[in-house]
Amino acid sequence: MIIILNGSINSGKTTVAKILWKKIPDTAFIEVDKLREFIDWMDGDKAFPLSIENAILIMKNFVEKGLNVIFTYPI
Repeated sequence: MIIILNGSINSGKTTVAKILWKKIPDTAFIEVDKLREFIDWMDGDKAFPLSIENAILIMKNFVEKGLNVIFTYPI
């Protein structure tokens, strides 16, 4: 199962994701903002698409291993 949560900054995506994460067994929580921190020196116009791409690759890896995924990103 893949759950995607998006919304504006401070809309509660992480809060909702953490509640679900605790209730759904075998679930990975991928937060695009956390991946963005790896390349915080890069301009946002380049960094955001790269962070999304990396999150999708990580999500694919978890799903292939039979894990559920909660994926959050800002719009």
